[in-house]
Amino acid sequence: MLSRRAFVRYAHRPVRTVLNMLEARDSDTFVAHLDEVPVGFAVVRLRAHLDYGPVEQPRLAHLDAIAVETMLRRRGVGRALLSHAEDHARSRDALAMFLMTASNNERARYLFNAADYQPFGGFGGAYRGRHHGVLLTKLLRLDPAATPALRT
Repeated sequence: MLSRRAFVRYAHRPVRTVLNMLEARDSDTFVAHLDEVPVGFAVVRLRAHLDYGPVEQPRLAHLDAIAVETMLRRRGVGRALLSHAEDHARSRDALAMFLMTASNNERARYLFNAADYQPFGGFGGAYRGRHHGVLLTKLLRLDPAATPALRT
């Protein structure tokens, strides 16, 4: 099972952790297929937050998980899933996408860096094995005027 293989290094119960993400009422899941066989997935959660400056209840997206079968890594599957997740978040008026990944997860860090995610913090011991977590974000709507919920 992909969720187990992808997250066993970082989660105590990787399958249960991913199932919880999939079952969350405010999450959307995207699955990549190759010849009708699932080869990757991404889970995105969208939430409205308290008013922030001129923005009424800004919607923010959180990439809860992204994983690709080992044999298909570095072939654009993760990049396509991430791009689709971002497009989905934009279509739902999200201002930004947030995520956390293990600081030593070099493949994921490369993917997010190439997609212009910026680090803005971290958590020591956030993952199994005391791996540190790095918080990353990317603005999805650079023009505040394009955001429909602005107050004047």
